[in-house]
Amino acid sequence: MRIDEDLLPHILALREKFTKYKIKDVYQFTSAYTWRVYELLVQNKDIKKREFDLEEFKWKVGVTEKYSAIGDLKKRVIEPSVYEINKYSDIKVQYDQVKRGRRVTGFIFYITENQDTKTHQKKVRDKVERAFPPQPPKNPDFALRLREEFKVSPKQADQLARLWEGREAQAEKFLARIKRDHEAGTVKSLGGLTFKILRNEGQKEFLPGV
Repeated sequence: MRIDEDLLPHILALREKFTKYKIKDVYQFTSAYTWRVYELLVQNKDIKKREFDLEEFKWKVGVTEKYSAIGDLKKRVIEPSVYEINKYSDIKVQYDQVKRGRRVTGFIFYITENQDTKTHQKKVRDKVERAFPPQPPKNPDFALRLREEFKVSPKQADQLARLWEGREAQAEKFLARIKRDHEAGTVKSLGGLTFKILRNEGQKEFLPGV
């Protein structure tokens, strides 16, 4: 497969941030705009939406000097990007225009998990979870701490407690880092970030390559 040279910086950037199965899902993007929009939106997958002022969006996508007409921006950048993201990636995107009066002043994107492009491994894991409902964690104090101190939802706290059972001391280094970032004001969603980091780190031992 030959990859357009314009796309290489985006592929390399994503390779630093995301796992191989996600790269496999999105390598079919054909436009550098799609890569840029995907990079912007996938960061907010857990928050499920992201809003941009018009000029901010154009600057981040790299079209500050182009597409002064909203119709052209949508036709050339947004709609093709949304189409490719929804068809090939791990997220599904919808968007609305933000208006002040009749003038478009920005865009808001809504982000959900793309059920149609789940990898085989994730489909298998989901099927197993449905077939064998999880039992209550054997370390309820750890789950309670995640709920009360780190604002993780009860269901997710139980999932993390089971995942880290017997390895709670190892989880502390990640919790300490999350707490520092939260106290520094750099964390938007404490519960969401805690769940994401502990889930990803906890799965590495049991699901190599995830």
